[in-house]
Amino acid sequence: MHRSSLFKVSLITGVLSCLTPLFSSIAADDKPNSPQYGAWGFDLAGADFGTKPGDDFFRYVNGTWIDRTQIPADKPGYSLRLAMTDLIEQRLHEMMDGFAKNGSVAAMLEDKVGAFYRSFMDEARVEQLGAKAIALELDDIRKAKSRDELAALMGRTTTDFEGSLFTYAIDVDLKDPNHYAFYISQGGLGLPDRDYYLKRDFAA
Repeated sequence: MHRSSLFKVSLITGVLSCLTPLFSSIAADDKPNSPQYGAWGFDLAGADFGTKPGDDFFRYVNGTWIDRTQIPADKPGYSLRLAMTDLIEQRLHEMMDGFAKNGSVAAMLEDKVGAFYRSFMDEARVEQLGAKAIALELDDIRKAKSRDELAALMGRTTTDFEGSLFTYAIDVDLKDPNHYAFYISQGGLGLPDRDYYLKRDFAA
């Protein structure tokens, strides 16, 4: 490694080592629901130094973490990103479940979230209603006899929960990364691809 690179690494390591006690003291004083900050830098404890990096660099870097990490039964693999996602989903579930148990229908945001979550989780009521809950929307679709009338229904997707034939987004222009472009693509079909709608194999 070049001398200047070694100096940069040493400088960064030194700064982080000075800041670590500060962050640790802050984290210790915070409440349980405050943001959680883990260790900074490379996770050397996750490496397998018994493996030569020239033989299996992936194992050298991640071997110990792989050995001690249990893959959840509902996942094909696991990573720190997936662990973070699981934690966020758990917190969201606990939060919404708490709002729903209040049973309030007031105008506060928490009450609205609770009421919406209760209605979503009431499977017995959903089964009882069937398609009655969206009868008006289905009637509007049946009444649409022209492209203009269908386009008007699609325009309502910005205010309703209805889907559309098209989806749109703004992203970096694939032909010119210095500009953004407006993209129009096929809307979600619900099932993975068109074969599920056309092939008799998937009729069930």
